Amino acid sequence: MHDTSKKNRHKLAPFCAPLVAQIEKRVSIRVLVWAFPLVFFLHDFEEILTMERFVKRHEKRLPGPLSRIAMITTPQMIGAVALEFILITLAAYLATSKRQSWGLFHGALALFFLHVFTHIAQVVAFRGYSPGVVTAILLVLPYSWYVSRRLRREGFMSAEAWKDAQMISGVLALPGLVGVRQLAKEFIPNE
Repeated sequence: MHDTSKKNRHKLAPFCAPLVAQIEKRVSIRVLVWAFPLVFFLHDFEEILTMERFVKRHEKRLPGPLSRIAMITTPQMIGAVALEFILITLAAYLATSKRQSWGLFHGALALFFLHVFTHIAQVVAFRGYSPGVVTAILLVLPYSWYVSRRLRREGFMSAEAWKDAQMISGVLALPGLVGVRQLAKEFIPNE
C-alpha cells in the first residue's frame, strides 16, 4: 500500500509540491481528461510545423521502410493528426460519459507517455532537434505522468491497468502510426 500523505506524494519533485497541491485542489479529473486533446494538439502542432522539413533533411539517414513511413507532406501530416485528434477526443468523451469507459483513454494516455521517449531517442540518433521534442518534454511528459498518477491515486486506473495500457500501446504504436499516415496519404495527395 502506498502512502498518499502530502509529505510523500511529491517526493520526486519537491519544488513542484505547492503547484501540484493547487492543481489537485482546483482541477477535477474531468478537466484533466478533457485537457488531453488540447495538450495533444499543442504537441502535434510543433510536429506539423517541422516534420516535412526534418524528414527531407534526414531522408538519407533513414532505413528504407522507415523512410517510406516518415515521408509525409505537411497537409498529409495535418490529416494524420486530425485522425489521431478524433480518437483522443473520443477517448476523453468515453472516459467522462455516464458509462465511464476508460480503456481507450488509458491506452491513448500510455501511448502519449511512451512516445516522449521516442522523441528523446530521435534527438540522440540525429544529434539534434527532432520534430515535437520541445513540447514532448515540456508538455507531454509532465501531463501524461501527472494524469496517470492522479488516475491511479483516485481509483480511475489500477497500477496493473497502467502497465497493461503501456504494453499494449507499445505493441500497437508502430502499426497505428503507419496506418494513420497511410490513410492520410490516401486521401491527401502529394503537392
